[in-house]
Amino acid sequence: MIIHHLAHKPFAKYRGKLFSPLASLRLRALEPAPFLARLGHKVKIVPIEDIPDAVRRGTFFDADLYVVHKTFLDLGPVLDDLRARGKRVVVDVCDHVFALPQLSGHYPAMLRRADLVTASSEALAELVRDTAGVPTAYVPDCVELPRGEPVLPADPPETLRLLWFGRSDNAGPLLAALPALAAFAGERPCHLEVVCDPTPALTAALAQPDGPLRTELTPWSPEAVEAGLAACHAVLLPSSDEPSVAVKSANRLQEALWAGRMPVAHALRSYRPFADSAIVADDLVAGLRWALNHWPELPAR
Repeated sequence: MIIHHLAHKPFAKYRGKLFSPLASLRLRALEPAPFLARLGHKVKIVPIEDIPDAVRRGTFFDADLYVVHKTFLDLGPVLDDLRARGKRVVVDVCDHVFALPQLSGHYPAMLRRADLVTASSEALAELVRDTAGVPTAYVPDCVELPRGEPVLPADPPETLRLLWFGRSDNAGPLLAALPALAAFAGERPCHLEVVCDPTPALTAALAQPDGPLRTELTPWSPEAVEAGLAACHAVLLPSSDEPSVAVKSANRLQEALWAGRMPVAHALRSYRPFADSAIVADDLVAGLRWALNHWPELPAR
């Protein structure tokens, strides 16, 4: 089968593989591509911006299956053309496309044009199925970083090293948790590294006065995330109950576990299946206290 993944630029090469700054594209298209190729499929990443040129060159309609990844453009006419030619179409979603204003204007109609919708969490798949009434399958995200070992000091360290990584537009729950973390650091000193795109607003919010909570902002890169995971004792995954957040995938929790580090996560529906390994709690500070009180158990979890 020939598969075209339709996705936005930019792309680059990283460690010999095609790379995108968008985690959703890496985890849902670029990472699976070599494994699909091993199964005998021919996989091509087609930049959405280049579709008109590909049509003119006669190289766009040669695939059997077209997978549409996160797009801020209305590809409805393109999907109509593909369906008219007997092509199969999958629309992949990793966001609450009915609630986010930058997506809600065009995604519902695109979903109805798909032969199948794939979603990055079970909660999101259920939402799409119930709202749009289209066949929807849950396809979890890949992990992309090297596997690590769950190695921790024998006893809780004097300074607890915490990590948060992600995009700045997802950092709101972390910033909301800072006062509680600062209070907790009064009991046990903490070092919080935030691996993220360093926007001025985030830089200002993380500027802490002298105190037990030390913060460090590291510009995001795959190497920085990998180094942060290797250096930390636990990964913080605060969240909120807002509809657009509640259906997010568990990719960062999975990445932390894969790296051998304990996630302390808000009790999102997509995180609860990992409760036998990750620390899933409504209160992150309570989760950190539980980790300290059960420190010898963490590697086994």
